[in-house]
Amino acid sequence: MQHDMINAYLTTRYRLLEPDLVIRIGQQHPRLDQWLERIGEKRWALITAWNPYSRDTPDEVNHEAQAALREACQPYQIFPARGEPDVGENWTAEDSLLVTGVSRADAMQHCREFKQNAIVYGEAGSAAELLVSPDAQFPPNGT
Repeated sequence: MQHDMINAYLTTRYRLLEPDLVIRIGQQHPRLDQWLERIGEKRWALITAWNPYSRDTPDEVNHEAQAALREACQPYQIFPARGEPDVGENWTAEDSLLVTGVSRADAMQHCREFKQNAIVYGEAGSAAELLVSPDAQFPPNGT
């Protein structure tokens, strides 16, 4: 099931809401780079607190965890984002944060703290990367 979950992460559309643009793992994003330059940043991470270890979690718990993540990311600039299923996939979009200025190590620390299997990380001029947590716990049935 780990392979299926990794494929799901790789095909997810990661949408920054303002400005509206879609981030794809393995691709460069010139519009994102231009926006980052305007706000004076070079590094970013897409992080969520929804559905720890990719296990369905009640919305109330997800909203509380997302608020805690937002608070934990306060030293950085944060912007609303969403992880959206690719066409033909059947799962509910998840609220996320695009955190700018965050180092790879700090982004992974938030990933681990909020029990996420992976995050998306990038630097201006480079392709977006999927970073899998060393603590990842993939559910046996993929949900």
